[in-house]
Formats: sequence, structure tokens, C-alpha cells
Amino acid sequence: MLWCSADGSVQGQLLDDNVVTILPILDRFVVLAGLSHLELDRGRVLELLDDADGFHPARTTEFGSAPTAGAVEPSGAILVTTMRGLVRLTPEFHVHRLRDFH
Repeated sequence: MLWCSADGSVQGQLLDDNVVTILPILDRFVVLAGLSHLELDRGRVLELLDDADGFHPARTTEFGSAPTAGAVEPSGAILVTTMRGLVRLTPEFHVHRLRDFH
């Protein structure tokens, strides 16, 4: 994931991973990223803050499995389906496993 200026020039690399979706939440963006292929299954979330100096990575945490989709709840929590189940990411960036797929 690259940060580019309005003229298309690259300002910097924000994330070196397979981006699944970007969720805008108030003054920040939450990026769900990861990959599931053959024996590999990894996933994480990254919070990006947008300020006068541009985008900056803030918090990150691991899901343990590649995300496939995400939806923001009114509380600011995020429901995320992964290759292995359903998790909720709290606004404090804590991962709660809600359901495991078998």
C-alpha cells in the first residue's frame, strides 16, 4: 500500500502486505490485510491516521487468519470475517473471537 500525492507521485510505503479492504472511520482509516494460500494463513489490521503531515501508521494487531471482509459497527468496533471465523476488533484494537469455522 503506497501513499501517493494528488499528482501521482509516491510519498511513501504504508504497508507491505495484501490489502483486503480499507474502512474509513471518522479521522482515520483501518486497513484489513493478509493472505491465505496453500499452508499460509495470516491476517492483520493496521490503523492509519491522516494529519497535516500525511498518513501515519498507528496501531496494528494480528488476527491469526486472513480477513475476507469487514464492517464497522455503530460503536466503532469492526466485525471481521477471516478464513477461520468471525472476530470483533474493539475500538481499543483488541481482537475477540466470536465464532470459529470448522
